[in-house]
Amino acid sequence: MAIPKPYQPTLFDQSEVKTSAVVLNIDRSKVLAEKGLELAVETANRKDKDWSKLCWQLFLVWLRRKKRYSEFKIEEFREYLYKYDLLEPPPSERAYGFLSKRGVKSGFIEFAGIGKTDNTKAHGTPVNVWRKK
Repeated sequence: MAIPKPYQPTLFDQSEVKTSAVVLNIDRSKVLAEKGLELAVETANRKDKDWSKLCWQLFLVWLRRKKRYSEFKIEEFREYLYKYDLLEPPPSERAYGFLSKRGVKSGFIEFAGIGKTDNTKAHGTPVNVWRKK
């Protein structure tokens, strides 16, 4: 029996699979997710010089106004930016993902769990919930 080609061949490793099962390569998935995030931020910086630097500074100001241990989603910060027209939207909203990674690494926030997006167009997609330290 021939093994069917996976939908996203770069994410799947079938070298040792003897059946038609598709095996997700977690390590490869993580690498590709990181590269995708880097590309989104790079594209935003190319469109608007120092986009990520300004976004980070605005995030820290926004975060400072939150109470300690309060929980939030990055989309709340994004909505705040758009509401007050503080920053040009990036070509891909995935670029905002660097905020959580950098926030955790810097010790400002921590992972609090999973919640549903408030974006009605996203149909309740799960999103990360963060907690201010």
